[in-house]
Amino acid sequence: MKKKIKKNLEKEKKLVLIEKLRELSISKIFSVKTFQNAFSYWKEDILQILGKDVNAVSEDKILLLGQNLRDIFMSTSSKKRGQGDLSGGGAAWECLCTWYLNLLLANTRGIVFKFSKPIFPEAIRNSITIKYNNFENTSETDLLGFVFPENQNFINTICGFNNEAIEKFNEFVLEDYNKFEVCILQCKTNWNDNAQIPFLYNLIYELGSAKNVSVGKNSRVTSDYKKFSYAFLTVPTQKINNIEKLDNSSVAVQRVRNLTGGNYWGLKSKNGIAYSLDECVNNNFRNAFDKGGIRENIKKNIKLLNSDLSYFKLF
Repeated sequence: MKKKIKKNLEKEKKLVLIEKLRELSISKIFSVKTFQNAFSYWKEDILQILGKDVNAVSEDKILLLGQNLRDIFMSTSSKKRGQGDLSGGGAAWECLCTWYLNLLLANTRGIVFKFSKPIFPEAIRNSITIKYNNFENTSETDLLGFVFPENQNFINTICGFNNEAIEKFNEFVLEDYNKFEVCILQCKTNWNDNAQIPFLYNLIYELGSAKNVSVGKNSRVTSDYKKFSYAFLTVPTQKINNIEKLDNSSVAVQRVRNLTGGNYWGLKSKNGIAYSLDECVNNNFRNAFDKGGIRENIKKNIKLLNSDLSYFKLF
């Protein structure tokens, strides 16, 4: 038994708090079967863009992935690969967005999680709870992103175990609640059918309260954060001809044009319609980068893709 425990201890990678939480975030999405199955195919397409050798990767190529995520996601449709519908719908899209945004944010004070009650501190969950009379809801929180404050006592904490990192995360939030930046990222595969959902939830969070509706509980509210935003991330799965016809007068576009965190898709940015998904980091997590900015940080991380960041499973 002692030998087994010792081996488990040796397997646990010791990392600073945020990077331990990031590793946990990525390990969680790879435990989602639809994502795990699809990623083995998506990886081929990803490496077609990045290069099949880590030395061929550049920050431009990693950013370029953002405007190719729709093609990558749709590549597992039965029409293209004959493997059945491996795309996995909404859950797989949430996982792919979590994977990509964390790839851009690695080794910063920013992190994105697929919503998971056991990971998030109660104070965070309380703040984003929407109450309808006696009914409480967080069901439209697909992903949750954070920019952690510059509190070195926590930032530099070394964690060897997931439970330790989750506990420290909770302590960090309780100590510096008002200094956190928080972004809810709602993910939908279809734009036209779902645009009204982010529109309504963004409105509720902005208003804070309305008749029979209120945001927050136990005296925790989103307005107390240093910054709070709400963003929409869509594939979208509509036919490309229909996507190209979208203009800024389209109902779906109008519904999400004023979201506090912005509207993004897995295609090139189109003025007045949607930003490419890589722009989500620039717009909502810029304060996570201490020195050198986004591009310089990505450049530094490239050499770590087959070592410290191997959990992204690229090389």
